[in-house]
Amino acid sequence: MVKFRFMMGVVPGFNHGNRGMTPEKAIKTSSQKLLIAMFDWENLNGDKPNEVFDYEIIPAKAIYPDTEDLGCPYAGEIGVLVEGECKDSDLPSLESRVKYLARALSQETITIEVTKDGDFAEIIHVCDTGNEVKHYDYNIEQFTASLNVPDETDFCRFLQEYYKNNSLPFEKYVITGIVSIRDGHIEFAAVQNPAWGQEDIDQYRADMLEIMYTLAVHYNTTIKLVLKDEELEIDPSSPEAKEKLNALADARLRKFGVKPPKKDKGSWDSSDSDNNWKKWNPSR
Repeated sequence: MVKFRFMMGVVPGFNHGNRGMTPEKAIKTSSQKLLIAMFDWENLNGDKPNEVFDYEIIPAKAIYPDTEDLGCPYAGEIGVLVEGECKDSDLPSLESRVKYLARALSQETITIEVTKDGDFAEIIHVCDTGNEVKHYDYNIEQFTASLNVPDETDFCRFLQEYYKNNSLPFEKYVITGIVSIRDGHIEFAAVQNPAWGQEDIDQYRADMLEIMYTLAVHYNTTIKLVLKDEELEIDPSSPEAKEKLNALADARLRKFGVKPPKKDKGSWDSSDSDNNWKKWNPSR
């Protein structure tokens, strides 16, 4: 058996501001399409009746840069995370079903993460609204971070502010990801995606760690981080935390051949109104 997961938006296109979508509406809309894809598929397509896909639907948000071409909604794009398992031999059928979902929900891209025996197996990048599929099964980083943050909306907004203030304009390694609530904790997860130009596993890992140390220090909370090959615990109270954060940030800036920005005296204040965010950068 293999395990799979994929984030699925429910509002077509980009720059849509969620269009009044709520987590409850997202579950209802996606459930209807998933029932067709996972259970009525044999009647529609004549697939083998012994194909079984166990899955669950989890409310989630996709976090990605709020750029002109992508336009992530404020505090994240509302959608669902689908997690399940199936036989290894049924993966081609799963791919077909996800292509159907992309067309049915007018989603430009859906990325399926596949693991086998707890190890990364491949990612299947369904793009062009289900008309094209790319497979990547070489050395790719993936992570799942668990942290205790009381306000999911503040967490999502903080990530967006971080992307806006700290990502270089030409940088490919912005760590987009999926935010969900698990057992009262926030889970932030993502996989390196070569389809977006993220081909350097070392650079992806370094930028991901920079964000993890940033989150730990900002929220003053320990982060449990599960990577492809190891598990880490980031303790913001350790003397090395801020030093590690600064070293990662400066290394990234040096690699891209630009000078580190000047110190920013502003600070993040989650009590500010939606239109009064203060710019925040890691302390340097």
